[in-house]
Amino acid sequence: MGRDETDSRADMAVEEPGPAPDPGESESTKYRDYLAVNYLHVVVQDTFRALPRPRADYTTIAQEALKLGLPEIEADADGRDDGVALDKLVDIATNLVGQIDPTLPTDVDWVSLQEIFFTEDAELRSWSKQVDELPWRYRRAFLCMTVCRMTSSESARVLTKFKDFGKVCANTIRTRNNRAIKRLEGGGVSVEELMFSLHGNEPEDGMH
Repeated sequence: MGRDETDSRADMAVEEPGPAPDPGESESTKYRDYLAVNYLHVVVQDTFRALPRPRADYTTIAQEALKLGLPEIEADADGRDDGVALDKLVDIATNLVGQIDPTLPTDVDWVSLQEIFFTEDAELRSWSKQVDELPWRYRRAFLCMTVCRMTSSESARVLTKFKDFGKVCANTIRTRNNRAIKRLEGGGVSVEELMFSLHGNEPEDGMH
């Protein structure tokens, strides 16, 4: 299933091309729309893999990276190469994510696996949905510890900032993360396989 999926970025482009561009549009606008339609989801996923954060609007960040990066991409002789353009956009997006302080009580919501993880595998999509539907106390602990691979102490510092979560210690977060894993596995989710596919590599030892 998920392990057979290719990591090739080109293979992740949408199969159906977007609508035909308006003849009156500039070449810059056409290329921006081409990247947005075919590769924005790749930027979202690759940015998360490069710098996973439990609270970040990766889609909006990818759109901002496209806005900021397009002039530089077009100025580069090799910029119109899709791989070169994607590397540039992911670099910009990753830098933007790095500027976010996850402990600040901003309006940025917690990440949704269904929004940051793109796959044609129906089972993986179903598993991502089950993560998004976890009770919020379990889900936030799971996002911090298992999805974003934060330590229980790091997770506690992030989660304690929210009034609805209450003051929590590392042991509490670890317990809630473990309960989230048990609930998911009880529903047929292979957490290890899901994390393997989400991050594009083997999960770290002692993930649980």
